[in-house]
Amino acid sequence: MKHITGRDGLIVADALATAIVAMEGLPNTLRPDSNIEDMKSILAAVSAPSLVSVLLAQAKCRLNQVSGREAIDAVYREYGLID
Repeated sequence: MKHITGRDGLIVADALATAIVAMEGLPNTLRPDSNIEDMKSILAAVSAPSLVSVLLAQAKCRLNQVSGREAIDAVYREYGLID
């Protein structure tokens, strides 16, 4: 991939995480499960393992407009980022 911004990889990884979370929230009849699984594989390939869960948790908070420390902590717990 050609480098344009100096942070292209992070932007692509963030976009993938956001798309994954958005698609996972679709009703079963509309959810493209094979695409979601492929996108998860791509995300894992282009991101450090420790970053994948962070990006997914941030995307979930952003898409669901999660606010407040307890609610954010619950999402981060869901992704195994905190105990």
